[in-house]
Amino acid sequence: MLSQTHPKPHPTKMSLGKVLVIDYDEISCFLVERVMSRNGGTGQLSFAKHGKAALDLLEREVFDLILLEINSPFMEGAEFLRELDRLQERRGADLPKVVVVTSSVRHTFLEVPHHRIKGYLPKPFSDRHMEFLRALRQDEGIQEVSP
Repeated sequence: MLSQTHPKPHPTKMSLGKVLVIDYDEISCFLVERVMSRNGGTGQLSFAKHGKAALDLLEREVFDLILLEINSPFMEGAEFLRELDRLQERRGADLPKVVVVTSSVRHTFLEVPHHRIKGYLPKPFSDRHMEFLRALRQDEGIQEVSP
């Protein structure tokens, strides 16, 4: 009889945990879902089309990471981040790290400095983004992924 060994999970397959994607663009959401699925990226992936819907989800559920499109026609990213701070004050618990994923010119979203933002990723979402998010999850430092 052959003995079977179970290899340890490869670090590149580490789960990002429970991820909330806030983006009004369905194609962008599809790409995030596809890339994460292909890379074994999440335990659970949830979507909200704008900040208000995301805040409703955050009232009921706990997430490990938020991917935020900073430019939303319904609730701008800066407003969402202020509301996220208020939610944390009410809850008294840490809320997830936020990574901005956007097609905007970089200087427009750097005008929204915020302690909760841990990185900036250009669209479209790709396999390279997964490497960045896994490093973030392991707290190996924050870096910017170039397009």
